[in-house]
Amino acid sequence: EDRFGKEGSNPADYVYLYEVPNEILDDWQVKQETQKAYDKVGESAALPGNMLKAAWIMYNMGYSEEQFHVAGSDAYNFQGVGNPHLHAKIQSREKVLDVGSGLGIDSFIASNATGPEGEVVGIDISAKEVKYAQSRAKERGLSNIQFHTADMERIPLADESIDVIISNGAFCLAPNKRKAFEELFRVLKPGGRISICTTTTQVDNLKAGVSWALCMKMF
Repeated sequence: EDRFGKEGSNPADYVYLYEVPNEILDDWQVKQETQKAYDKVGESAALPGNMLKAAWIMYNMGYSEEQFHVAGSDAYNFQGVGNPHLHAKIQSREKVLDVGSGLGIDSFIASNATGPEGEVVGIDISAKEVKYAQSRAKERGLSNIQFHTADMERIPLADESIDVIISNGAFCLAPNKRKAFEELFRVLKPGGRISICTTTTQVDNLKAGVSWALCMKMF
């Protein structure tokens, strides 16, 4: 309790299960629901969070001490399900694409890894998360990073323009994963690298009238 606070003291303590009407389960409507949900996250991103919980989560996902310090005061806005940097092996001067960049944590870490002569592009379907991440990048004085509101199934980048692609927890939200992967390989340079973290849990014993959240229905 001294370390992490009382149970129920943080939004991260809760998992919400709800019924998703079949009528919204088409590609366009799924994206609209996703955008609305994460716009709400973007609206509350400036509220302070629990840094001890953030540290525990990120360390247990394999982030290094250095990466946590790079995340700095933004760490409590970490939204990932794993650590794509473990396999991305981002090098100095590389151009990195962060798919589903959210509030920017992995993009900030990538920016540090690729250095001032490299470049990081973050894309996310939530305009409010993009706006927040861009404002934080400016406040951090990061000139090698930019964020755009975009759909991973229609990435606004040129063919073969990216050295490394990372994604942390966003791919479960792509209704058409084949199309999304085609886009990734379109923008990836020959010999480039892709590191994606994603997870889902499916069980058959949920209570009547209760369903997994929308992202879990994408698998």
